[in-house]
Amino acid sequence: MRYLILALALFAFNAEAAPEQSTMAPQAPQANAIIAKNPAYAMAQKGDWIQGNPDAKVTVTEYASLSCPHCAVFNQTIFPEIQKKYIATNKIKFIYRDYPLNAPALRAGMVVHCTPENKRSEMLSKLYKTQDKWAFSKDFEINLQAVALEQGMTKKAFKKCLADKKVEETVVKSRMDGTQELSVAGTPTVFVNGERYNGVPDAAGLSAMIDKFLATPKP
Repeated sequence: MRYLILALALFAFNAEAAPEQSTMAPQAPQANAIIAKNPAYAMAQKGDWIQGNPDAKVTVTEYASLSCPHCAVFNQTIFPEIQKKYIATNKIKFIYRDYPLNAPALRAGMVVHCTPENKRSEMLSKLYKTQDKWAFSKDFEINLQAVALEQGMTKKAFKKCLADKKVEETVVKSRMDGTQELSVAGTPTVFVNGERYNGVPDAAGLSAMIDKFLATPKP
């Protein structure tokens, strides 16, 4: 029931002028973040989408909202470096978790979940690249559908996905649990082996944090 309540709240939040929310909803995490009560939750959980080596001793977990401009920058400029340096070389496992800030992000997150796992990265990247076309529009579902169709999803599959309450609950639960277990309050929020990266991640800082854990003997 609590997941349904948040889902309804996300839609209510987006009910009025969506374009204005592009400047108020997608906030970056604060540098002086609240310490998570359960850092271990940042490690792999059942149902997580894992990229890279599932047995790697270093886990990088990102909480993101597909309507968040900061998250789009992370995906387009920072993640490619992390992917090339650490994921493709099997040095880490990377976990992407939803933290939808509004109704467009919730629906976009559902689309990613309904995409075959081997094509999710492409769908995610496309949604971020076209964020300005769908995320801040009152007709966001129509525009979101257009992007999904460009990526090969059929119109029937798109409508079925957005009507799937289990998928909706999965995306909403990710946000609820991120808040409750890890004190996530903004996006993007990144953890390395359960340790939070304070502030908006940058490639150099995140790499240094990853390297620190790679150099630490595995317990």
